[in-house]
Amino acid sequence: TTISYDFSTRRDADHSARIAPNCFLASISGGDAAKDDALGLLRRLLAQGARWVLVTRGREGALLSNGSDVFEVDARPVKAVDTLGAGDTFIARTLFGLLSDEHPRDTMQAAAIAAGDTCRYHGAIGHGTPLMLGEHIPELDGTAAREIKRVTPQSL
Repeated sequence: TTISYDFSTRRDADHSARIAPNCFLASISGGDAAKDDALGLLRRLLAQGARWVLVTRGREGALLSNGSDVFEVDARPVKAVDTLGAGDTFIARTLFGLLSDEHPRDTMQAAAIAAGDTCRYHGAIGHGTPLMLGEHIPELDGTAAREIKRVTPQSL
């Protein structure tokens, strides 16, 4: 099975050696790493067997490689409200582009735009909307679920 895996900030070589050989796309956060260190992470994951490696670097942009070429993109300057989810957005858009056979440069540009757009909105932490179980939820009208019923141990 070929997978996309986000190592996040976990840089343990033994861990990545077990997972990288199965990766179509191995992603890792390198936001705190100098560019040379980020390139080292990229090279290590490629050597461990990943087909593509993405190193996201926050405001420093990102690096993508398939072992033959290294593509680099700058972060898109935006008035950030919250960065929660920007890396996930970047990864998802990169994966979409690679699977759609887009040129990696185009994929990286689109991913930078998408990640920048994500930063323009509040993330989930501290900004959620309470869901009142057992009450009619107008936002669900038009879907199969018109109401959510409260489930208690006694009702089971």
